[in-house]
Amino acid sequence: MTETDSFPDELLQLQERLHRAHAEHRTCLAELPWSVEPLAGWVRGERFSHRGDVPDSPGWRDEQKDAADRMWAEIRELSIAVTDHTYWATVPRESVVSARMRLKRQARPALEPDIRPRRCNPAHRTPFPPFAPAVSFCRAAGVELRPAKSVNKARPSAGFR
Repeated sequence: MTETDSFPDELLQLQERLHRAHAEHRTCLAELPWSVEPLAGWVRGERFSHRGDVPDSPGWRDEQKDAADRMWAEIRELSIAVTDHTYWATVPRESVVSARMRLKRQARPALEPDIRPRRCNPAHRTPFPPFAPAVSFCRAAGVELRPAKSVNKARPSAGFR
């Protein structure tokens, strides 16, 4: 197998769909509360101080749980379809990992302005940062965009002891 070997169109399409399904799932999860079940938050210093203050989580609604489960099921099905594709039987065993990585790179979709990730919670106003289409989707829908709060703020160090 060489770097110039081509993959079957069907396999490339499956891998691209898998990339897109992962992106949609990450976008969906970024919009949801931090806990599936309602849980109380905590103040910095009580637990996990590296995260800062964590607000209470109202939990996920049933439709949000169903949407996240459907997306995860789609990711599993696409992963199985890519992994079990007949093309892999033609690849020498010692080259499978490098061929799989080439497939992932080759099939990675470019961000196009007309691609809009599905949304779990349309009322949520902060898009997942890496996806410019989500920003244009929100603007077209008349949704006010607010910058996301960073949870990884640098703290001044007292030095090593």
